[in-house]
Amino acid sequence: MKSLGIFLFAITLMAFAGSTAQALPLEHYTPPSDFGADDGTELFVNEDWVASLEMRDIPAQLGQASSFGFYFESDPSEIITIFEPGDDVTIGMTSQIAVIDFNNGRIYDWDDFTIQSTFTPGTGPIAFVASFEEAGSDVIYSTDASANPDGEDMAATYPWIGEEDKYLIGFEVEGMPVMVDLVAGVVPYVAPTPAMPEPGGFLLFAGGFTTIVLATRRRR
Repeated sequence: MKSLGIFLFAITLMAFAGSTAQALPLEHYTPPSDFGADDGTELFVNEDWVASLEMRDIPAQLGQASSFGFYFESDPSEIITIFEPGDDVTIGMTSQIAVIDFNNGRIYDWDDFTIQSTFTPGTGPIAFVASFEEAGSDVIYSTDASANPDGEDMAATYPWIGEEDKYLIGFEVEGMPVMVDLVAGVVPYVAPTPAMPEPGGFLLFAGGFTTIVLATRRRR
C-alpha cells in the first residue's frame, strides 16, 4: 500500500508536468488553469507521504546555488532540503521529483528511488523555504512571512482546484517568481481556536460565584 501511494503521487506529478511543459516567461508567471488564486497559506500539515516536483529555478539557470526545502515549525533552525544545488530544471523541462517519507524521515529521488537524504521527523505544521544568492549573500525565504526579513510575504501558494492536498508554491524577489515547486500531500494548517465556555457552564459558574459573594457579605 505504501508503494502504491508513492506511485500515485509520482504519476500525478508527472501528468501535471506533461500538461504544463511550455516555456514560462521570466518577467511574469501565471499559474496554470488547474490552480486557484494565491490563498495566503503560510503553514501546512503534511500527510505521511509527500511528493514534490520542481517547476522553475531561475537562480540555478543563472549559475547561482539554490535549494528548496521545508522545516517543522517546532524547529525552524533545522531546514530539510528537498532539491539541492544541481537539481535545477530548464524552463519547460520538469523532471525533478522527490518523495518525502515523514514517518521514517527519508527523502527519495524518484529517478531511481534511492534515499538522497534523511532527517529527524518533527511535530506540528511545516513551512516551505527557498534558499538562493541575492546581492552576493545567501538568503532564505519562507512561506511563513513571520520568518522573513521585516515579516515580508515572499511566497505565493496556489491550491489545485478540486485537490485539497496539492499546492503550487512560488517564491518571489522584487515581484518576479524565481522558484516554483508543486507539492502533493499537504493541506493548509489551521490554528486551533481557544475553547470558549459553554453558555450553560458559564451560567452555573456565575451562579456559584454570586452565591459565594452573598454568603461572604452575610458573614460580615
